[in-house]
Amino acid sequence: PSASLTIFAPVTKSELQAALGAWNANPTATADAYGAIGTWDVTAVTDFSHLLNGLANFDEDLSGWDTSRVTTMKSCFSGASNFNQPLGFDTSSVTSMNYMFYNRLSDSAAFNQPLPFDTASVQRMIYMFYGAGAFNQALPLDTSRVTDMNSMLKYAAAFNQPLSFDVSSVTDMAGVFDNTGSLSDCNKRLIEDSLSAS
Repeated sequence: PSASLTIFAPVTKSELQAALGAWNANPTATADAYGAIGTWDVTAVTDFSHLLNGLANFDEDLSGWDTSRVTTMKSCFSGASNFNQPLGFDTSSVTSMNYMFYNRLSDSAAFNQPLPFDTASVQRMIYMFYGAGAFNQALPLDTSRVTDMNSMLKYAAAFNQPLSFDVSSVTDMAGVFDNTGSLSDCNKRLIEDSLSAS
């Protein structure tokens, strides 16, 4: 597709992933072929699982994407260790955010942006921020339907925020705060009080 003639509108997830992989390898050439990445029409793609998985060089603004139809973002940014852009994604249809920002401990994960996500439909947040070593943002997430938070913030080494999660539906919280070395005693108490209240 030509950037001057048409907006790139991938029909399948594999088509979108191929374009993202090309961008990760050579942004200039890919922009010439597909147009500015923020203008891509991704509305046909409802599965964002593993979308940028392993694209270590990728750090582009995706705020122009319409993600209102996306139902899963499992491992969407897993291994995209340099990614650190604001995310204004419409996540109202998403049910799974498992491993969404997962990074290996050997990588230096850069992501540290506010997440104004609508998570009212999300049911699973397993390992969501595992290894997200720079992440330290408030998480005003609706967790009323979440059933599993296993290791959600494990090894999120910089994280030090108070949380007021509704865990009334959660059945597994094993390791959710393991190795969050920066979490203050004050915030730990606030979190414990919040969790016990729900």
